[in-house]
Amino acid sequence: MLNNMNKIIFNITFHWQLPQLKWHLENIFSWECVPDCEYLLVSSHKENLDLIVEWIDQNYPHISDQVEHLFIDEGDKPLGNHLGCTVNVIEGLRHIKDTKSDYDFVANVEADNQFRDEKKFLKLVDKLKENDKHMLLIDHPSCYGSQSGWTCPNSGNPYAELFTMFPSFGSKSASPRNYFHMTTLNIYSKYFIDNCLNLEYQEEFMGYGWFDASGTPFEPYFALSLIKKNNLRDDNKVVDFLNKMSYPLWYNRHANPFNCPETEPDDLTPDRYMKYGILNCPNTRNSRGAENPNIWEKVFNFIKVHDSHKYDFD
Repeated sequence: MLNNMNKIIFNITFHWQLPQLKWHLENIFSWECVPDCEYLLVSSHKENLDLIVEWIDQNYPHISDQVEHLFIDEGDKPLGNHLGCTVNVIEGLRHIKDTKSDYDFVANVEADNQFRDEKKFLKLVDKLKENDKHMLLIDHPSCYGSQSGWTCPNSGNPYAELFTMFPSFGSKSASPRNYFHMTTLNIYSKYFIDNCLNLEYQEEFMGYGWFDASGTPFEPYFALSLIKKNNLRDDNKVVDFLNKMSYPLWYNRHANPFNCPETEPDDLTPDRYMKYGILNCPNTRNSRGAENPNIWEKVFNFIKVHDSHKYDFD
C-alpha cells in the first residue's frame, strides 16, 4: 500500500495503441495500491476510448468507478502525433486540476510509456516527498551530457551538464530558448500542477516539427512553456529551478549487459528498467506511427531478459 496513504491519479493518454494500453492497464490495475488511486483516460480517438472503457467495465468492474475518461475533440483538423500528445496531456492535467482536490501526486503516463514496477514506482513517490521535490528529471542526452557549460551541482555526476543535444530546438534553431528534456512519463506533485506547470496553450512554441511530423513534440513544448510561466530568464535560472524542484534519475543509457537484441537507448533501456522499472515500448517515430503496430512487442523478450536482474536504487 502507499506510504502515508498518498493519493495518486494516473493521467493516461493514448492514440491508437490499444493492445499496449490493455497490457499497461493489466499491470497497474493489479497493484496493491489500487484502492488509493484514480485513473483518467484521455484520447482524441472516440472509438478507441469507447472500446477501452468498455473493456475496463467488463474486466475490472470492481474499480470502474475509479476510472474516468476524457474525449478530446480535434474537429476536422487532427493535430498529429506531436501536438496531439501535448494536448491530451494538458487537457488531462487541466481536468484533474479543475475537478480534483484530494490528491497528492499525478503519474503522467502513456499507453507505451510506463512505470512497470509498483515497488519502484512507490519508492519514487516517497523520494519526491522525502526530498521536497515536485517532478522527476529523467536522464537524457538532451538534458545531461558532457559538452555544455551548464553543470548541475546536485547531480552527483561530474559529467552531468544541461542543454547538450538540442541547445535550441528546430532545424533552424527556431526556439528562442535552450530547453531541457521534460519527459511525458513523469510524476508531478499537486503543488507543481497548481503553481508551476503552464496549462495554458502557448502558440509560440507549437510550430517546431520533428522526424517529418508537424508540431512540436511534448518534451520541448512542455519545457519551454514551463520556463515561460516561471519567468526563468536565463539558463542559470533554469538550472536553479531544476535543482530546487526536480528529483533526478541517473542510469547508463548505453549499457546492454545481457546482450539483449531489443535494447535501445531511448526506449528499451536495460539500466533504466532494472533500476527504476521505467519502460517505453518502441513505436514508429514519424507521422505514420500506426503503420507498424506490432513493433512494441519487442518489449516481451526485453522484460524476460531483464526482470530477474532488477536492483534497488538509493
